[in-house]
Formats: sequence, C-alpha cells, structure tokens
Amino acid sequence: MATPVNDPLFPTQWYIENTGQSGGTAGIDLNVLQVWPDYTGRGVTVGVYDQGVEKNHPDLIANVNPSLFMSAQPFGDGQPTTDSESHGNNVAGVIAATHDNGIGLAGVAYGATLGSVYLDLSVHNQYPDDLKAAYDFAAQNLDISSNSWGISNNFTNFNDADNRGAAQGIDNAIANGRDGLGVVIAFAAGNNRLEGDNTNLSNFANDPAIITVAGIAHTGATASYSTPGASILVAAPTQNIIYRNVDTDGDGVPDSQEKGEPVPETRALVEVARVGNITTTALMGRGVTESGAPGGDYDMEFGGTSAATPMVSSVAALMLEANPKLGYRDVADILALSARNTDTSAQWTINGASNWNGGGMHVNNDVGYGLVDALAAVRLAETWTSQHTAANLVSASATNTVNQNLPDGGQAVVTRFQVSKALNVEDVQVTLDMEHPNVSNLSFLLTSPSGTVTSLLDTPLPLAFPSNPFSMSSTHSLGEKSTGTWTLSIQDKSADGASGRIDSVGLTLLGSTGTLPYVYTNEYAYYAAQNPARTVLNDSSGATVLNASPVTNASTVNLLPGMPSSIGGTPLTIGANTNVVQVYTGDGGDVLVGNGNGALLSSGRGNDLIVPVTGSATLSGGPGLDTAAFPADQTDYSFLNLGGKNVVSGLEGSSTIQGVELLAFRGSIVPTAGLTFLPAESDPNRTALAQV
Repeated sequence: MATPVNDPLFPTQWYIENTGQSGGTAGIDLNVLQVWPDYTGRGVTVGVYDQGVEKNHPDLIANVNPSLFMSAQPFGDGQPTTDSESHGNNVAGVIAATHDNGIGLAGVAYGATLGSVYLDLSVHNQYPDDLKAAYDFAAQNLDISSNSWGISNNFTNFNDADNRGAAQGIDNAIANGRDGLGVVIAFAAGNNRLEGDNTNLSNFANDPAIITVAGIAHTGATASYSTPGASILVAAPTQNIIYRNVDTDGDGVPDSQEKGEPVPETRALVEVARVGNITTTALMGRGVTESGAPGGDYDMEFGGTSAATPMVSSVAALMLEANPKLGYRDVADILALSARNTDTSAQWTINGASNWNGGGMHVNNDVGYGLVDALAAVRLAETWTSQHTAANLVSASATNTVNQNLPDGGQAVVTRFQVSKALNVEDVQVTLDMEHPNVSNLSFLLTSPSGTVTSLLDTPLPLAFPSNPFSMSSTHSLGEKSTGTWTLSIQDKSADGASGRIDSVGLTLLGSTGTLPYVYTNEYAYYAAQNPARTVLNDSSGATVLNASPVTNASTVNLLPGMPSSIGGTPLTIGANTNVVQVYTGDGGDVLVGNGNGALLSSGRGNDLIVPVTGSATLSGGPGLDTAAFPADQTDYSFLNLGGKNVVSGLEGSSTIQGVELLAFRGSIVPTAGLTFLPAESDPNRTALAQV
C-alpha cells in the first residue's frame, strides 16, 4: 500500500483515507490507497473547466501542462483573472496535487496531467459559442472534462438558442474525443437541495453523455445540500453543512412545517456548522498555510458537489490508465456497477437489472448508484473487454401525440410506449412538449417494463414549464431490458386554479446490444442475505461472463456441473444451463476450476490456484504467486510456444497460460520460468493443439 509520507496535509484528507479523523465514519472514502501502487492517472489528461488554474502553484506545477490551457472567453490564458477566482485551483488540487513532495496534500490522481479551460462563471450562459469552443477543445486535447459549475437559471434547455453551442460541443467531445472513444465529462449535481432544485431542471446536469455527481458526507449520508435528481449517476465525498430549524413564533413548530408563518422558505433553516471539510489547493497567497495561518496556498474548507466532481474525474483517470481502451460509456457503467451503498437507512430502489450481485442494482435520486469506489472501479476497468462509444450507441425511441389537457388537481395523464427493440438500457430520456404555469404542482413518474418507478421531477419551485420541448433523463434503469411497456404518468396534485396541456411526449432508450457481464462486488454478501435468489446464476445466453474482480476476499468459482462456488465467501450456484466463458476474480486467494469448454480463467491479484481439469482453457494469473494445477506427471505434458503464447498440452487437453508463476503436476511443483516452451513444430504431437 502506498501512502504519502511527507505531505503534511494528508492526514486531513479524509476523502482519501477516512479513519474517523473528521468526526465521520471510518471507511467512508474513495478507497483509493490500494490503487496507487499501480495507477496514479499517469498519461491521462484532465481538463478543469472552471475559473482557471494557476500554472505555477507549488503543489500543481509538476502536473500542469501549459499547452492544455485555454479560455472559453475572448480573454485570458486559462489562469484565474482576479484574486477572487480560487475555485479552479480548489478543483485542480483535489485531482492532481503533487504526491509526496513535502508540501501540502496529494491529489486523488496525482500522476494525471492537468489542463485548464477558463470559464467566466458569472456570465457563462451568455456565451454559447464560447462553451462550444470549450468542449471542442476537449475533443482535440483532453481525456476527461471536470465541471464543478452549473447554470443558475432553471429549465436550462439545449433546445434554446443560448445553449445549442454547448450541446454541440459536448456531442463533439463524446463522438470524436480520445480518437472516437469519447471524452469523459463529469458535472456537479449542484448545491441547492434546500431551495428545491433538481438535476432534471438543467440539460447540463441531465444529458445522457454526462456523468452527474452528487455529494456524500463523511458519515455516508447524502450531503445536506446536494441537489437530487434521477439523472445522478454516482456520488463522491464532500463537506457537510449542519442546519437547525427556525421557529419564528416560538410555538415549537418549525417554520418549514408551519405554512401560516410569514417567513420565506429560505429562512426555515439556519446553518450551524460545516463538517468534513475538503482540504485542497487555493490561489497562491490567498488561502491558508499548512498550519492554518492566513496568506498560504491551501484551502481547508472546500466543499459542495464542486469537490465531489473532481474526485469522480480522478477515479476516471485511474480507470483510463488501467484500461485506455474504455469508451466514455464504459467509464459510466463501471462507476455505477462498482459504487457502494453507504447509507442503508436511506430509501433505495432495486432496479430490474439481473447482472449485479445476482440481481438488480441499488439506486436513488440522492446519490445515484452510491459512493464511487476507486479500487472496485479500477479492477473492473482492468478486466473490461467491451468498448461502448458514441459510434455504437444503440437507441429505441418513439413519440406519442397526447393533445390532452392536464386538469388542475385532477387525474393523471398517462401515456404508454410499447418498445419491441431489444437493448440493454443505460439511460432513459423523456422529452416533453407541454405547457403549465407551475411545475411545483406536478409529478412526473416513469415506470419501466421491469417495474422500476422513477420520479423524474419533484420540485417546490414555482416555475413555468419551458416553451420549447424539454428533456429529462434517468439513470435508474441501467442494466434493464428495453422491451415491454414504458409508462409516463403526469399529474397536477394541487387544485390551485393552474392547469396545463400536454401536446406530445417522446421516449428515447439508450444502450447496447449483446450479453452483459455478471458483476459481483463486496456488496454481494449483504444483498444475497436480503434475497437468496441472488445466489443462483442462470443465464441462457451461451456466453456468460462472470466478473468478480472488485471482490477483495477469496472466491471459488467451479465451472464443473453441480459443484459449489462462492464469491468472497458467500455461496453461489451456477445453473446447469449457464455456459461461463470468462471468469475474473479479485484480490483474494482465489480458486478457479474450469470444465473444458475453453473458458478464460483470470484470477487477478493474490496467491491463486487455477485448475483447467479437462479440455482447453486460458489460465491467467496476476500479481501474486499463482499456481496452475494439472492431474498427470510433468513428463506427460508438452510445453509449447504458439504465436508468443505459452501452452501446456497433455492428454486431457491444452491450456494457454499467462502470468502464472508455478505449475503443479502429480508429485511435483515447478516454476514456470524454469521451463522451456518450444515452438510447436518441435513437438511430434502438435496436431493435438489444433483447438488451442
């Protein structure tokens, strides 16, 4: 394990290693320390889209690339333009402050290369062409775009002229960035929960191309101010703000519950304290010193989803170093599949997927799929074999003409979509052409064919629905099947004299075709205990991929018919009709047993045992001392090199081996490095290798 030894502020960075030092719960952190020995973000470029980054900050200069600095406005060079613009430095330090340099702190991806795209956050919504240029810059120069900002006006609509340029730039970045793999774009969910904001009020926060990030406090609960919404994918650590209720008339009933008190809703709560602050870099000389004195280069009170977003960008950088071939959609899927539930007392939906820990995934409008887990995400990235990009994005869409009034305080208007095109859902987008003077009266509920019910928008803000068609989105159906009936229910719940009309509703499902991997994480034991049906893997695809690489305890996967398996110690039964063709396990001392069907058995880290049994197989070890076991004497086998691959061939079959240190035979164990693997033509029995 690599931990900084001389970064003096590292002990305050609970988001990297939470020991309870900030008063929170130990373990509520990014789980990144075990990643650092292998990956630090090296070779990955992260653009900070913000108020500029100082090129010469002593804790950033080693990772800054000045050629990746630009301004989205017609002035500046990507650095701050005033002495109050510290926000970009705050974000940059979270990502890539220099590790182990004797000053300051360590960034989450401290080996990544930093770029800066300056935005004048006071007027950015007036510059659609400038925002287009900003994301066009990402398409040409960056791997990741980290955005800790948001549009202040509600119902920010990519169909409006002011925002079309930004939408075009984002589309360019995901379609053409990273040589077609797509720029990974992370956006902050916002800090306006108490005001009633929702991520589905802005296309910047609900575009399916974007990873929307919420905040989690150091206790594991949702940060008190973090804006909710169905478009949130994951969350990351951040500062929490503690509030108390206001009771103006002293009757013991808080203003937030007493409708008759003449007090604005914004005065219903008063801030008491900020806890779990985020330590990072500040403008040089405008922050505090490492001892907390004024006039230093650091900020020990950063927070908001502005702090959470660069953490997700950093984890994405670690993932891209581990597997540079990931598409931007793969990054999003992996982040969700590996995220953790850190608050079991919260309200969660278990969606209709079947490939996560034996069943559906946990998700809600507060934190999406949960707290990002760097170690689990990187392990999945290492073993991920698909490549999902803009070019192979599959969609199914339909538009229903409604032409119906939405009665004031009346019955819901329900529209249904029958989808026959089969795909694995990643995102759902609903586009509404309607009018209503006050959306705070309305509920928008989407039900998938699997029965997942998602609240697309629930806000107390008295906003008129936009005049141009407006799109909302949901991440909640990740992994579900598209086919069947999708139902949207829109209801005016308040009889206040305000009615509306719905002209049309469009549904777009985005995703992929083919077979999804069956992913197991350290949460398998918990959810299997809740639902024992999760302990049986039945898949009729004929090409099942079992990926337990995020699991840190020892697993046993036995592909022989009727033999028991376990994931991290929790039983798993592989159904008789399930043909597993790839197995990946994690960091424990694992045992993998094949069945002669040519499966890939990849044991990951740890001291593992791999047994091909009969037939053909590919045996792949990883860091640690791995052993491949064969049933006969060593002299009964040929050791061959076929096209650069080492093959052990015997009467029971032939196995390709890679990353395996020891070979065990009947009566002997020999180091793989001590064997000579000869070209196939030197073996008189080479015809037996035709199927390898």
